[in-house]
Amino acid sequence: MGCPQQRAVDGGHGSSLLPVSQWPLVAEIVSHLSQNLKVPVWCKLRLVAGNKSLTHKLTALLADNGCKLVTLHARYASVTRRRQGLADLNEVKILKDVVTSIPILSNGNVRTLQDVTKNLEFTGADGIMVGEALLANPWLFEGKEADSVGIIREYLDICANVHADAFSIPSVRQHIRNFLRAK
Repeated sequence: MGCPQQRAVDGGHGSSLLPVSQWPLVAEIVSHLSQNLKVPVWCKLRLVAGNKSLTHKLTALLADNGCKLVTLHARYASVTRRRQGLADLNEVKILKDVVTSIPILSNGNVRTLQDVTKNLEFTGADGIMVGEALLANPWLFEGKEADSVGIIREYLDICANVHADAFSIPSVRQHIRNFLRAK
């Protein structure tokens, strides 16, 4: 329930599942998965628009239906502005204080190793999730600066020699743009 991309919303998944009207379906999906999978069900979500307590209520609903961990990307879903502005880490902190039955991970505002520490200290979250920052700097958790040229060379070598059939030109271009963002 975190992805705000138009193709996810159009497909009826991702952040399109956040509105209260979708919660019965969400509960059914999570319950079914938790009863039928051998691995624990984890959910990632964004802030639910409207009353701030809705995010807490959705998280409790997820836990009640078998979800074992929630990651909160503390931004509202927006197709047009999904990376704009900082995540509201205070909302992660509040969620962590309100929902004590399952672990809560924090997602957002992490670009450096120091950001990881600051985020966890502020929110009290049980862990951290990092997405796109790792595309720009795969060494983020080691506290190292990214070598964009080195990353690109290694990536292209993998594309050409290891998994050539798995890569499309558009996805390779996008990955290279992410690697260049590190500078």
